Amino acid sequence: MGRRSSSAAIGAGADRRRREIGQPHGRPLWSVAVDAVAETLQDRVVSDERDSDEPAGTRSGPAGGDAWRTRAWVTTTYFAEGYPYTIVNNLAEILFKELGASLGAVGLTALFHLPWNLKFLWGPFVDHYETKRRWILGVEVLLTLVLVVLAFVVGTATLSLGSWFGALAGLFILLAFLSATHDIAIDGFYLEGLDERGQSRFVGYRAMAFRVATMLLSGPGLVLVGWTGWTVGFVAMAAVMGALTVVHWWLLPRVERRGRSWRDLAASFLRLRVFMVGAAVAAIVVAERRYGALGG
Repeated sequence: MGRRSSSAAIGAGADRRRREIGQPHGRPLWSVAVDAVAETLQDRVVSDERDSDEPAGTRSGPAGGDAWRTRAWVTTTYFAEGYPYTIVNNLAEILFKELGASLGAVGLTALFHLPWNLKFLWGPFVDHYETKRRWILGVEVLLTLVLVVLAFVVGTATLSLGSWFGALAGLFILLAFLSATHDIAIDGFYLEGLDERGQSRFVGYRAMAFRVATMLLSGPGLVLVGWTGWTVGFVAMAAVMGALTVVHWWLLPRVERRGRSWRDLAASFLRLRVFMVGAAVAAIVVAERRYGALGG
């Protein structure tokens, strides 16, 4: 019975897409095609949910005039999530090879993925401070700036990799930490901005947008780098990231309750720093009195 209902759901989705393609109502063909791909994934997810005995969400997803806006911010945020991820995990290795790095140094680029494995450590900070919307916008500004700095450093490292290898590796590590934080904020915003039904509805757009970002950077992006060089390539990447920041500033809805402010976060770090300095001074004083470590 479950398989019949799954086939019926998928068949209904296919009939709906055929009607849309036959009667586009003035919509551009590319928009119809994108919706068809996303709805195919969506139908499979819905059919899987029906086959499992899990209850469906009680709230409805976005409808009417808000549907296109939701579709837009889901697509662009997950494109922006896959964008720096691909730069760090795909392009960094190619860059170091072209700059003439040793095989051991190229192998160390695998460590750039580490922040994604450790992001659970600072995920609670993203959850408890400010809003996910502000985290997304703030991190995207920083990602844009880091890409601009990378463009400058890559241009200099081309002349002397040995002198700039540490700076280049450090920038990629910073880019990785920012990208992992970006992922936390985007995934959290997706859960905050949509109910259960909406989350199931747009899961196809998430996967498609992330994959498109990966394919564009690994394909046409590398072709552009081959024509113009890495410096111009990173400037172009920074421009795209900056454009996404502007789009998200306009597009992302304000759907969250604000958490603790940036000032509270800065104060927490300041208190931690003061505590560490005080502990270090106390350790030196104790060592001096007990062991005569200072002053003979």
